[in-house]
Amino acid sequence: MHITGKPIDITPVVYRLSWMRRHEPEVLEQTAKILDVHGLLSQRLTGRAVASWTSADPFGVLDIAEKAWSGPILDHLALSPDRFGALLPSGVKIGVVTEAAAASCGLKAGTPLIAAGGDGQCAGPLASNAAKPGTIYLNLGTALITGAWSASPAIGRYWRTMTSPTGEGYFLEGCQRAGAYFINWLIDSFAGGRDDPAVFDRLETAAAAIPIGSEGLAVCPYLTGCMDPHWDPAARATFDGLSAAHGIGHLYRAALEGPDFGIGPLRRRYGGERYRYGAPHGGRRRSQQQGLDQDVRRRHWPAAHQEQVPRGFGTGSRHVGCRRYRLVRQF
Repeated sequence: MHITGKPIDITPVVYRLSWMRRHEPEVLEQTAKILDVHGLLSQRLTGRAVASWTSADPFGVLDIAEKAWSGPILDHLALSPDRFGALLPSGVKIGVVTEAAAASCGLKAGTPLIAAGGDGQCAGPLASNAAKPGTIYLNLGTALITGAWSASPAIGRYWRTMTSPTGEGYFLEGCQRAGAYFINWLIDSFAGGRDDPAVFDRLETAAAAIPIGSEGLAVCPYLTGCMDPHWDPAARATFDGLSAAHGIGHLYRAALEGPDFGIGPLRRRYGGERYRYGAPHGGRRRSQQQGLDQDVRRRHWPAAHQEQVPRGFGTGSRHVGCRRYRLVRQF
């Protein structure tokens, strides 16, 4: 954890590699390269397998302080660094699209390929303009993600420490696995389903008339397990305090409030007075969730434009790679 910044969880690839080493070592030995999506695409397009610091980070094999594959972890796995992709910071040119790749995918041969990162890692920090001290960002998608920038790789159970996509500093990222996913499950299971075009409007009207705290109804939102702070994939969701006085509006509001309370420890330790909000993925009804977030936190969350999220980082990385800007965060 202190090398990678990642508490034990089902997400990092390192645990699957460890399982393979113990149970299917012959498969691991026959594997030529162990690549993330970034590395695989760069290999197919340019002939060079390259992982950006940002894309390599979730593997759980990266030494986030040194920005290099961890020697002790590789020794434990009995793997050498050359089995993985080469590492580059975001915004660096990897190579150009080859003639063979161009014929296969339709891109123009010679097109530069620039190292970048995944949309989930880049959505909050960059689209929410949170790559600076004292700003908390919150992204509502399939999961609910919150985070704060840190100059050093601070370690804690209330977040996983991620390398910043700007190449400078780190993001301390808290995650409730079931964000919009929890809401969609609730509606599909108990409110008639999302095929009804008016279902969200009805639920939002009902929830708006209910005070903070959903009149004693509380939700533990671990429908798909828990990341921070317990890191328990077997954790499960509960509705507590349910009575005959509660209706579907209470269930809906409590389901929106529950995940939001989980961001408190990160905010108290690393937050300031600046808050940014975005809904890049599954957060279809951003206005209602944003309003409840503001109720719970008693803070105003300015909204970031969701369509800017993946496009903005990709464009910024491209401009740095083409030397129009020196740093990604300047875009």
